[in-house]
Amino acid sequence: MKTLIKKCSVCGKKIRVKIYNNRHYSGGRYFGKIKIPLKISNKPYKYTKVGNKKYGVVKVLKYGKEIEYWECPECYKEKS
Repeated sequence: MKTLIKKCSVCGKKIRVKIYNNRHYSGGRYFGKIKIPLKISNKPYKYTKVGNKKYGVVKVLKYGKEIEYWECPECYKEKS
């Protein structure tokens, strides 16, 4: 078993993640890797409809570095 210290992507709190030999983990929720958008267009290039509302979709013009997205148990519970 290995213990890693990760940072919650929502609140910034440190998370102790225990990784077991069978590749399971506990102590946080992992959602994969994401690229941070640095620059987005000002005008939407298309629209999407959710229910009765229409939302503009913009293009990402420039990406930054790629990070791992982790959430602490408290932030994950608030969303569910």
